Amino acid sequence: RRMDPNTSASGGAPLQNTSPIMDPAELRDIIVRQGASIRSYQEQIESLQDQLCSASLTAPRDTPTARGGKDISIQLMELWQGSDAAADYAIRFRTLAAQSGWNDASLWAVFRAGLNPELQAELACRTEDTTLSQFVATAIRLDNLLRQHQAGPSRFSSSFREEVPEPMQLGRSGLAEPAQQQWSRMRLCYNCGASGHLSPRCPERPSSAQVGGGSRFFSLLVPVSLCVSNRCVSVSALIDSGAAVNLIDGALVERLGIPTFPCLPPLRITAIDSRPIGEGYLKRQTELLKFRVGLFHHERLAFYVTSSPANPVILGFLWLRRHDPQISWCTGELVCWSPACKEKCLRDQEYAEFREVFSEERAARLPAHQPWDCAINLLPNDSPPRGRVYPLSLPESKAMEEYIETALAAGHIRPSTSPAAAGFFFVGKKDGGLRPCIDYRGLNAITVPYPYPLPLVPAALEQLRGARIFSKLDLRSAYNLVRIKKGDEWKTAFHTTHGHYEYRVMPFGLTNAPAVFQALINGVFQDLLGKWVIAYIDDILVYSASPEEHVLHVREVLSRL
Repeated sequence: RRMDPNTSASGGAPLQNTSPIMDPAELRDIIVRQGASIRSYQEQIESLQDQLCSASLTAPRDTPTARGGKDISIQLMELWQGSDAAADYAIRFRTLAAQSGWNDASLWAVFRAGLNPELQAELACRTEDTTLSQFVATAIRLDNLLRQHQAGPSRFSSSFREEVPEPMQLGRSGLAEPAQQQWSRMRLCYNCGASGHLSPRCPERPSSAQVGGGSRFFSLLVPVSLCVSNRCVSVSALIDSGAAVNLIDGALVERLGIPTFPCLPPLRITAIDSRPIGEGYLKRQTELLKFRVGLFHHERLAFYVTSSPANPVILGFLWLRRHDPQISWCTGELVCWSPACKEKCLRDQEYAEFREVFSEERAARLPAHQPWDCAINLLPNDSPPRGRVYPLSLPESKAMEEYIETALAAGHIRPSTSPAAAGFFFVGKKDGGLRPCIDYRGLNAITVPYPYPLPLVPAALEQLRGARIFSKLDLRSAYNLVRIKKGDEWKTAFHTTHGHYEYRVMPFGLTNAPAVFQALINGVFQDLLGKWVIAYIDDILVYSASPEEHVLHVREVLSRL
């Protein structure tokens, strides 16, 4: 039950000159003592109010009072947000709280109880281990978002915004002018409502990437390309699950000369509140257009024509259901396409003829001997040492057996009778897997170095000036694409608890392996390096100034691979 704080327990005359309701420590004890028997937050507040009002009958009469003689604590308990903004409610609350002597835990509960039910529901998922200032700042931000959403335009706001009169003049902080003056006098932060700092130094202040731009803050935009009659234009498309169909701006249709035909019958279009948008009907539709999202997602897509200059292309629910992309709501990006897309849309036609280049089976084959085979030249009068056998854990032993079996089947290794033997062990990978390693330190110490230089990374990055489009190619098991020079295989021998083997392809760990592979890759792309290709060992970067040019560059690189 809720008691009128101005009336005595027996219903008699109003209480006069009441004292502080109770000590904050006593209030906290009540909350802890009764918390276990109260089922809901609302019951807790009502029980707390009963305790406070009962305590006011017997407390000493030296409590602080505001103008009009009403007890400060009673005023705090009576304080409600009502139709005011949370920022204005916070001003009134902090004014009274500063005079109450209550601790933050008590003020936290009373401030929350005075908020509107809708705002309390939004705050329900917020943990209660935040400070009072943090909680007030969160309440103000959520209240501003709720009010913006309630007063906001329809789903197609960028194109169909109605002009409404401003209820009052707002300053840059978003507060009404009287509230700004009051906050200024109290030296409170315009952004979060806390004391101790001003708005420019507010720790809760949103970054520059989060402010401004109106509805753009809530939009998911992706780069797309439309192609008509061998002419392509790049625009940003809005992904909107609330739009039933795909839409395109009429001005863009006219500019590109996109053929259209009448919709029979016209398609009715309404806002979220069922009000008609524009004329209320979509009367024209485009033919199927070549449509690309990013660089590699291709399809043919038709659009309904509307007026939407701020978002010239809108991809609706039907498009989302068809492609089922995985979206990162934190970064606002499409991070993964559905399996159906990988089978259909992501088969890039520009590079379809080079599909064999990306084949795992092809990369696993034993390559033929070539002039660039890796030779292992030893210092005079030296021979590879025989290393020890490393003990392996059960998971490592299982991984070793799988590796040996796979490498033997591919022809990358063979059983050996070499007097040399390096140790075999594993190192952990970032993804939690195991990477096989051979301890070639003894062999490397007596190997004649191959004096081929590796590229300087800073100098290579300077070549990227002016480039806008990039593709990175990482060669699969790159070192295994090079054979060990015939007759040198015995020098690569290694032993395990399950046998003695030697490599037929260039393994990781040889001192000359990076230089040998760099010489090979530079020979393949010699005339392209420094123009639009950077090659660092097995990583190839293709860079271009335009999408059209980039397709030609990537095709040339793939043709050489």
